[in-house]
Amino acid sequence: AAIAIAAFARSRHEKEQQEAREAAELYRRFFNAELLDHAPDRVSTTHENQGLDVNAIAAIRAIERYQKERKHWFLGLSSSAEHVGDTRTRVLEEMKQWFMTASIDSLPAASVARRLDYCWQFLLRASAFESQNEISFLATLGEVCRHLERLYQHTVTTETTG
Repeated sequence: AAIAIAAFARSRHEKEQQEAREAAELYRRFFNAELLDHAPDRVSTTHENQGLDVNAIAAIRAIERYQKERKHWFLGLSSSAEHVGDTRTRVLEEMKQWFMTASIDSLPAASVARRLDYCWQFLLRASAFESQNEISFLATLGEVCRHLERLYQHTVTTETTG
């Protein structure tokens, strides 16, 4: 049994390292920066600021719902202990920070398009971000992408008619 537990732990560690590599590479490619330098390592709670785009608010809510429901899994057992410093927390916290800057009519369409493409890239790497949670990391990012698409459409319309 001890060998099986050790093998499971090693496999889990390797999976976490793969997630970290994938996320860091994506952030570097899209934003020419290091994710660890821009992403908090702990879950934050936002207070809805007036003036944020409705799609930004909806994306933040989706992220926070995932963070609230997220669980640790070990040998088929779950725990709701806080996640600190892991890749998924950092990715979602950085996204929440970005959405907090998404005031109505203030974002250039190119910025939203880059953010949308970044988000989609996680979905294209589904095998690196598998989950056992009912509300998964990838499902959350899928929802965030839908809100980003609406935000993008809004920014394009605003820039065109604006």
